[in-house]
Amino acid sequence: MKRILLSLTAIAATVTMTIGATQALFSDSETIAENTVSAAVINLDLLGLNSGEINKPLNITDLVPGAHSEWARVRLMNDSNVPVDAYMYLTGVSGAACSMTNIEVATGLKDFTNQASERTQSIYSGPVSGMQGAANRKEVNIAGTGHINGIPANTDHVVQQRAQLDSEAGNNLQGDSCTWNEVFVIESIDPSL
Repeated sequence: MKRILLSLTAIAATVTMTIGATQALFSDSETIAENTVSAAVINLDLLGLNSGEINKPLNITDLVPGAHSEWARVRLMNDSNVPVDAYMYLTGVSGAACSMTNIEVATGLKDFTNQASERTQSIYSGPVSGMQGAANRKEVNIAGTGHINGIPANTDHVVQQRAQLDSEAGNNLQGDSCTWNEVFVIESIDPSL
């Protein structure tokens, strides 16, 4: 039994010396504290709904075949802290006259003194059904005219539109209407592009 105790004591002494020798090495450490990554904030505000030739939303009566409404205007305010791409599409398209209702959408840089100059780039001109649903969204950035990489942070952007009853509309549409909702979407720009 003494031999077992002596052997255990020898093993314990060896382990203690090994641990002591390992802890005798010099060491140092440094810490970089409080690393933080914050996500961007994306926010869109619609401004100037009553600042065009006619107010938004469009509420046009007595349109005859071939005639256009006046231009309506909306400002998209990128109230975000990063540049964004902007898109527009229509939902809730309903009414007998929709088959013969066209929409023209244009965009440009904001110009309070000459709103016609805000229509420098055509986005869409055709039947309302051609902009119906998110799959038919149209880009409303004005690349090449000022906002090359989308709409900069804290900047607004103008979209104007007008409606037309197609010149081929027949007598059967008298008194009928077409109604739709406009959806504006902004998305952060993919930095890999």
